[in-house]
Amino acid sequence: MSTVLAYYHAVISTRYRQITIDERNKQELFAYIAGIMKKMSCQPIIINGIGNHIHLLFNLHQSTRLSDLMKEIKRSSSLWMKSVPEKFPRFQGWGKEYAAFAVSFSRKQQVIAYIKDQEAHHHRETFDQELQRFVLAHEMPFRPYQTTDDD
Repeated sequence: MSTVLAYYHAVISTRYRQITIDERNKQELFAYIAGIMKKMSCQPIIINGIGNHIHLLFNLHQSTRLSDLMKEIKRSSSLWMKSVPEKFPRFQGWGKEYAAFAVSFSRKQQVIAYIKDQEAHHHRETFDQELQRFVLAHEMPFRPYQTTDDD
């Protein structure tokens, strides 16, 4: 029997980084996304975010491709949010891209604490500053966000 543990910290922004995730209903959104993950055999650990992006920590099942999971989370949750406009009246969709970073078991608790603290954290740093810091810390090339109709 194969045993695989693959933790990922993923970040998904709203279209054009607009503040469209309603604070009053975001816990319902997070529960919906957790359900999508479970249907794809992945284990959600924590989901949190603010009006223009969300953070997810999860264990990716060995038979699930990361890109397939992200595509399904964005597709299904977008359809659901648009089907309840009274809960997410400003939501236009998710941004085209996402960011995902592997997380070692030894750093799992630090990532959980970081995701839990999103509201307070973003009083000190914008989402774009946060994303740039993550990308550069993982020695990846950083491309500033471009607001285009292709998004």
